[in-house]
Amino acid sequence: MPTIDEMVSRGLRAHLAAATDAERLGWKVAFNTAAVQERLGLTSSLVARLTRRTLEPAEAPHRLNGSTRVALEAEVAVQLGRDVVADAGPDAAAAAVEAWAPAIEIVEFNRPLSELESILVEGVFHRALRLGPAAAPAPGVDLRGVVARVRHAGSQLCEVDAGEATGDVSEVLLHLARLLALHGERLARGDVVILGSMNPVAFAQPGTEFSLDLAGIGAVSVGLTD
Repeated sequence: MPTIDEMVSRGLRAHLAAATDAERLGWKVAFNTAAVQERLGLTSSLVARLTRRTLEPAEAPHRLNGSTRVALEAEVAVQLGRDVVADAGPDAAAAAVEAWAPAIEIVEFNRPLSELESILVEGVFHRALRLGPAAAPAPGVDLRGVVARVRHAGSQLCEVDAGEATGDVSEVLLHLARLLALHGERLARGDVVILGSMNPVAFAQPGTEFSLDLAGIGAVSVGLTD
């Protein structure tokens, strides 16, 4: 029976090798909540590649095509204006952030969590991504005090402090840089990084809308159809 570390290493290696640089968009923080990490036996969040194939135009509805376990995640996206190397310090990581934006990741829970290696190979449930308008980041890329309001199916789903929900942006980027370096990859100029879900699980329902408003930054939404 392989260990958790062995499954993570094999899964990430296979996943990262599958996409070409021509499709490269960036990265997603995966399994960013303590409850999921504890359940899986992880000691930290993981990473998955994002490609331009799944980046959807903000104004178009998302078609569920009969899928039943599609969920929506409100996130903060950061765009890098320079590389973040594994041995950089927090100040250098903060200075690498050129812009940030509200984002919605659409995921599909098509495997049980027990199939960790396969989940990693397939990009950790990723289905699609919506990005809102980009804005200049605050000094030190500090999200503390930025209120994230999430609405789903006509009701407010949650209101959270984006900094508390995502963690320190510089530390998140450095963690990803170190993790990627172990597998021959890097955080590079132009990459978009989404920092992890800020809301409780919200399953998609046809005919409804899911939206995120990041106070002082911007908003993004997605309508859902069959």
